Amino acid sequence: DYETLRAAFAGEAVFFGMILGGRLQVSVLGARTVGDIRAMDLTNLAIENREIESGFALDEEDMKLGTRSCVLGADVAESLNDGRLMGRIVLINGTSFRVKGTLRRAGPDAQGNDRDSVVYIPLRAGMRMLRVEGLRGIGFVPMSGVSDDVLVERITKLLRERHGLDVSRRNDFEIESGESAAKQYRDGMRRHLVRGIVMAGIAAAVGGAVVTNVLLMAVGRRRA
Repeated sequence: DYETLRAAFAGEAVFFGMILGGRLQVSVLGARTVGDIRAMDLTNLAIENREIESGFALDEEDMKLGTRSCVLGADVAESLNDGRLMGRIVLINGTSFRVKGTLRRAGPDAQGNDRDSVVYIPLRAGMRMLRVEGLRGIGFVPMSGVSDDVLVERITKLLRERHGLDVSRRNDFEIESGESAAKQYRDGMRRHLVRGIVMAGIAAAVGGAVVTNVLLMAVGRRRA
């Protein structure tokens, strides 16, 4: 359903999927802790907009291949850290995952939920580990100018047809959408854009200073 929706409504909405695995045991060698396992795609990661403390974030290749890579929240990393955690193999509920990065400490969210005990893994890898054949919930952010209500109606119709549901049967799926998710997604993308512009500006300023110094040195040598 997830891939079908992305293809059917390309250009009208950005879809995202997530599976909450619950609090599972995470261990490496003799160290053990528990983590709030979240199997996510790149869009959902962009919405959450978590900053990396060390290592790297999950990327497009991780999502496409469903690699058994993970990014650890600050509390999980601290509980397991023996000084050589990056690149190490940890066991999540008995399944091996390689640590790709750790997250910067964030503290609780607005609802008081702990954001530092999370473990992010690619969506496909999470589906395999948790033995889930499909997403239990699909969220979307409408593109600019597209009606949220109209999309919900069209998506519902498509899913009901795919699931073979007649008019007498209720939906056997859930679609999540909302302005808060859309705002978080847009804000996250805006922050990344501003960060890129700032870095480009710094690079341009440094380059300009170097060129200026070279010209001044050349002029100085001619006068001498």
